[in-house]
Amino acid sequence: MTVPPAVELIGLTAGYGRIEVVHGIDLVVPAGSMFALLGPNGAGKTTTLKVIDGRHPATSGCLHIGGHHINGAGADAIARAGVCSVPEGRGIFPNLTVAENLRVMNYSRLGLTDAEIRERVFARFPILGQRHSQTAGTLSGGQQQMLAMARAVATDPALLLVDELSMGLAPLIVTELYDALGSLAADGMTVLLVEQFARTALAIADYAAVMVHGEIQAVGQPADLQDVTDAYLGVAS
Repeated sequence: MTVPPAVELIGLTAGYGRIEVVHGIDLVVPAGSMFALLGPNGAGKTTTLKVIDGRHPATSGCLHIGGHHINGAGADAIARAGVCSVPEGRGIFPNLTVAENLRVMNYSRLGLTDAEIRERVFARFPILGQRHSQTAGTLSGGQQQMLAMARAVATDPALLLVDELSMGLAPLIVTELYDALGSLAADGMTVLLVEQFARTALAIADYAAVMVHGEIQAVGQPADLQDVTDAYLGVAS
C-alpha cells in the first residue's frame, strides 16, 4: 500500500489583499521525512506554512495533508488532523510555568495525562525537566525555543511545521535544537522546516526546496542543491 505524502501543494497561491506572495507553487513532502524549505526573507516561506496549518487562506490551488483534500479547513480542524506548528517567535505563554505551558497542550489530546506529557517531553529536553516550575518568560531564548518545540512534541503530531528555528540564537543552542529535530524525524515524524540558513538545515534534511520571490526554484536531496542555495542565498546559507 502506497503511503500518501504528508503534504502536497498543487498550484498554491496566497497573498495579503492585492499583494500575491506565493505564486502557484507545487510541492510534495514525503511522509516520515525531514524537509527543508529554504529561501531569503520575503520569499513566501512563512506564508506557505500558514496556509498549511490553516492560519491563512489560500487564494487558489489545492492543499492535501496525508492524502486528504483540506482546502478551506480551519486551523482547529487541521490541528486535530495531526498538524502542529512551532511558529517564528516561539509562541509560548511567558507568564505560565514550563509545566503549565505543557499542560495547555493536553487540551488538544484527550486522555493524555500530565505524567505522560512530562515523560515524552523531558526525555528529549532534560533542561526543561529541571526547570518545570520556572516561569517560561524567565528562560533563556534557547530554552524558550526548546519549550516551543516541546509543546508541539507533547501532542505527538503527524506533521510538525517549524518556522525559523535558529533565529536569534547562539550556534551551540541551534545545534542542540537541530539534534532534537533530527531525532524526531528519525522516530518517524514528518518535519517541514522553514529556514533561511541553508547549510544548517541541509545538514539534517532528507529533501529540500529553494523558494525565492514566491516561487519554488529547485527541489531535491541536499547534495543536489548546494550550488542552487549558494547562488540564491549566498552568505545567508
